[in-house]
Amino acid sequence: MKNHSLSCSVLGACLAVNSAAFAATTVVYDFQSETRYDVFSNAVVGWSQNKANPFDVDGNPAPYAYLDLTGFSGGATKTGQLGSFVANTPDKSTVTVSGVLDFTGVDLAAPQATMNLAILDPVADDAGFPTRDSFDVSLANTGGASLAGISFTPNAGDSLKWDLGFSVNGASATTIGIAVPSVLRNSGYQFRVDFDDDNTRFYYGAAVTGANVFIGFGPAVATGGMASIEMTHTPNAAAAAGTSSNMLAFDNIVVSIPEPSSLLLGLLGSSFLLRRRRA
Repeated sequence: MKNHSLSCSVLGACLAVNSAAFAATTVVYDFQSETRYDVFSNAVVGWSQNKANPFDVDGNPAPYAYLDLTGFSGGATKTGQLGSFVANTPDKSTVTVSGVLDFTGVDLAAPQATMNLAILDPVADDAGFPTRDSFDVSLANTGGASLAGISFTPNAGDSLKWDLGFSVNGASATTIGIAVPSVLRNSGYQFRVDFDDDNTRFYYGAAVTGANVFIGFGPAVATGGMASIEMTHTPNAAAAAGTSSNMLAFDNIVVSIPEPSSLLLGLLGSSFLLRRRRA
């Protein structure tokens, strides 16, 4: 049977339905069809922002989140960027941008999510911007509750690193163990979250090699329907305005859910092969 699939460079959210033996409904955000410097408050299709953008000292908009170029795996491509590259504002606002994951009417059995993430923090800015901020990524349900999350917290002893954490069902983030304690700034990583009826598993790796290192697991999620992916920037509350300059870059977000019919076809196929062997 020939596989049929819809492949697209996403303008916002694109649903690709593959009618194959192991078909999947997939939502992809790769931002390549968008325009550089588009802002997440109103210009990136499929995304929203929970707080209005401030203005700089000259009265110009200073967006919390926008599209710019990041070199995750060699060449620079358009990515989402959230944070304070132009220095944190006086109100030290926590800001979240959310991308829609529309799986209306789809059984959420065993979904998988992958994404490229990086903390951008220019080395040249250290003297003028010594403060570092925290970031969180969350896959949320239809009620806005976090199903699975990845956190980035500044390492207390090394200004080049952010400590990793993960959480399931909105619980407090669990810090990753000694094997993978942190990620380096200005380095691209791929993360993967696997969901099934037994547990939720987290993986990561360099963006060029993929998420092949197991970093932790938690219980199965209480879905309530997977509805969005959320990126949150939390400035250091004790820092003076204008002292931090770091951002979360995100790209190549792929959330895939097997269709119930494809799972059934797989079981029927296995049963057929077993009967043939016995015969």
